[in-house]
Amino acid sequence: MRILILILLAASTAVAGNPLWLDHYRAGLEMFNAGDRAGAHHELEAALAARPEPALGLRIDDVTTIDYMPHLYLAITAWHLGDAGTARAELMASEVAGVAAGNPTGHALLEHYRTLMSGPPPEPVKRDTTDDASRTEAPKLAALRPPSRGAETLPAEEVRRLARETLIRCGLPADTQPSTAPWYFHYELGRRLADEGDPQRALDSLLEAADRKPLPDQRARMYGMWYVDYRPYLEIAASNVRLGNWACAFNALELSKATGEIPANAADEPAVRYLDLLEETLGHVDPTAPSP
Repeated sequence: MRILILILLAASTAVAGNPLWLDHYRAGLEMFNAGDRAGAHHELEAALAARPEPALGLRIDDVTTIDYMPHLYLAITAWHLGDAGTARAELMASEVAGVAAGNPTGHALLEHYRTLMSGPPPEPVKRDTTDDASRTEAPKLAALRPPSRGAETLPAEEVRRLARETLIRCGLPADTQPSTAPWYFHYELGRRLADEGDPQRALDSLLEAADRKPLPDQRARMYGMWYVDYRPYLEIAASNVRLGNWACAFNALELSKATGEIPANAADEPAVRYLDLLEETLGHVDPTAPSP
């Protein structure tokens, strides 16, 4: 019994010590959630090489467990990269292991991709090598950013605290740098900064989110089982209204409409908010005037 306890303690310590497989697996899930399928596939392969056995409820510290399902996510990333053979093999490996079926998200993904992989594979995802300055999103986002910055109202330490809390909420390592953080970190931080009364910093973060993920997304998946209705242009418009950047606010609302953030004939809270912001903005701009 004493030997068994020591073995279990050693295994627990090894997992809690943030072993190599866990680093790769977390990085792979972060890239997966951010839409980087190629990067996620590379990290997940490294995780599987370091730990070949999938498992549910692996304890990584005193209070946290993780469901380790590398075959499932490798199957999905391979499928979207156009490698149907690898995708189907990894999906079968996931089904044989039986781990993903015991996780609610894993079960749903298994069911979805089992059906999807019975058909033809999608076109391979091509990496966009276009220079950032010439991307089609850049002129649109430039029209949402005022030429001069407004006042930053929160103390720097308070902003750092909010950023740390948002990293934790997003399931990201505490030492993640904002420049490498995924879209959902910037979106959530922007909304928190807006709620705390710092619209200029909120605008900065929301523009970063829109740069990383230009299209709105209802029920966008972020970390684990956490989803959000992603409406960046509505939030950008609101921050610009609070700053008195009326032309930028109007441009953001136009982009919100063009990208379908608010479904036609919707009468929910976001639709009401859109109409309120539009009414306030139209009191300060002439929508028929030519753009500068």
